[in-house]
Amino acid sequence: EGGGGEEEERVLSLEKCRVGSAGQRGFDPAAPVGVYQLDMVDAYSLVILRQLLKIVVSQKGMFGPTPTLNGSNFSFPSSTVWSDFTRHLPSSGLLEFQFLSRRGVPEVSDALRDSDLQVVLDMMRKASSDHERARLLSMIASSDTFFMAHQVLKLLTALPNSEDRIAFARSCMHRVVEPDGFQRVLQSMSKSETDAIYRLVGNAARTYRPVNPAGHYRLDLSNEFDFPVVLRLLEQRVTMQAGLREDGAPERILLNCTLNGSPVTVDNRWQVPSAGLFEVDVVNVTKPPEDAEVMEFVQFNAYLDRLADLLQTKNVQYVREFLLDMACSFYVSCDQVKAILAAIHQGKFQEQTLVPDAFVLFFARIVDYHGVGD
Repeated sequence: EGGGGEEEERVLSLEKCRVGSAGQRGFDPAAPVGVYQLDMVDAYSLVILRQLLKIVVSQKGMFGPTPTLNGSNFSFPSSTVWSDFTRHLPSSGLLEFQFLSRRGVPEVSDALRDSDLQVVLDMMRKASSDHERARLLSMIASSDTFFMAHQVLKLLTALPNSEDRIAFARSCMHRVVEPDGFQRVLQSMSKSETDAIYRLVGNAARTYRPVNPAGHYRLDLSNEFDFPVVLRLLEQRVTMQAGLREDGAPERILLNCTLNGSPVTVDNRWQVPSAGLFEVDVVNVTKPPEDAEVMEFVQFNAYLDRLADLLQTKNVQYVREFLLDMACSFYVSCDQVKAILAAIHQGKFQEQTLVPDAFVLFFARIVDYHGVGD
């Protein structure tokens, strides 16, 4: 407002501003993998670099092998101490580098601390309007934050507006660390809210699970929900190619990658375009830990009965999601996988790819995997 209490119109101009390149969709700290060109005179470029440095310090990411400053080799400090990094930041020049991920599948330890959750809840209670509360949660969900299911449920109770609840829940779809966590969140919401979330995010986004992303994907790169799935899949691919696992074994393999029907080579330097249809087959080849235990007999039979009921509905999406949740939550034996495949055959399901899809889903969850050939 002006001195006389009247509102003044202020104009923000970006004319002649110098802005570096951080990808076609801007910088997202939750999905930082990519190739960067940062003009170090530009304030926003400095913000991006500092965000990346924080990820490195937290040991969730790393700079690629050949960064350059104005075309000459540039070396980031090998230390993970924040002060060591900030002392060596260039104040000018074009800084070019590749950023790689060191993150694995989100675990419980990656979730928001309950003490921080309480701070957020206190801030929401002090907010002056529902709009301000929704905006606060939107900011939190757009950062590199993961949640436990019970944390999302507590935050949802603070949002009385159904549209705000839908918006926040869908933003948490891939940020709940428990394999079945987001399904528990959906079960607490009304049918109309759940239907709205599924309608908004589409099939690809709703079937992606970080703990077991195996399967075939058709992803619309112009879709705001499909695009992050591509970034997550590529992040896991980059993690594999960076050779960060001590035993050198790949965790996930991306096969048959195409863009608009044409084969595309997806390597560490591939820039994800902002439009087009990206298709890929993902195979999870990580083996279960030595102490993994298969589903108990009674529990497995209960799931098998539920699968038989779903097969009768002839709804392929429901069946796929059920199998996916099962494959993310439990380890199985070869005999149990055989029983699952037999149930699909007996159900005379018309979807021809359901049997191989089910096998791919459970492939990395088989404890006695030496018998897979049988």
